[in-house]
Amino acid sequence: MSLYSIPFYASFEERLGYPCDYRPQGYLFCAANDSQMSYLRTNHAQQVKMGLKDVRLMAGDEIRSMFPQLRADDIVGGSFCSSDGFVDPYSAMNGFMTWAADHGATLWKNVDVSGFTRDATGIVSVETTRSTVATRKVVNCAGAWAAGVAKLAGVDLPVEPLRRMLVPSEPFDEFPHTAPMIVDMSNGFHFRRRLAAFSWPGTTPKKLQVSRQTSIPPS
Repeated sequence: MSLYSIPFYASFEERLGYPCDYRPQGYLFCAANDSQMSYLRTNHAQQVKMGLKDVRLMAGDEIRSMFPQLRADDIVGGSFCSSDGFVDPYSAMNGFMTWAADHGATLWKNVDVSGFTRDATGIVSVETTRSTVATRKVVNCAGAWAAGVAKLAGVDLPVEPLRRMLVPSEPFDEFPHTAPMIVDMSNGFHFRRRLAAFSWPGTTPKKLQVSRQTSIPPS
């Protein structure tokens, strides 16, 4: 799916006529022990086997030379893919919706799915707070709420929503703005550039513990 998605989003505006702000800054996973590095090697072998061409393994010294600002004394190595990146989800959603409407799709906004009607062969219709839609095919795109929608159709979907928070920094130039998403495999801590600032997972206010670098001030 990723091998298809990355070139799709890279040409999103050309395909759909609307921007999605795709930025291929890459993802860098940092391993702090041999077990984590072994995991990355296994992933790398599978990625290459599946046809990914721009992923590579890195030694700890290479990572430290690339980003001397990191507190990286315990990094033994990592994995970097330069075509990994980010899109603006709101822009992408608007692009998909506008393109679909321009090509004949009917969009209902502020409408909830309330149930499904089934027969011996499957779904017959979708019940909503607006009206009932007769259909044999349904695509569940409810994201974090997909399990609740699936349950209405009698399907047990193992999706659990988790609350996540981000801490943004003030704009600053002490860390390269071309840096990739950097992920600490020891604890899941990660950070990346967002416009002129950086952001990372939320923690206790006024006492931000930054494990991989010390130059980003708390906002």
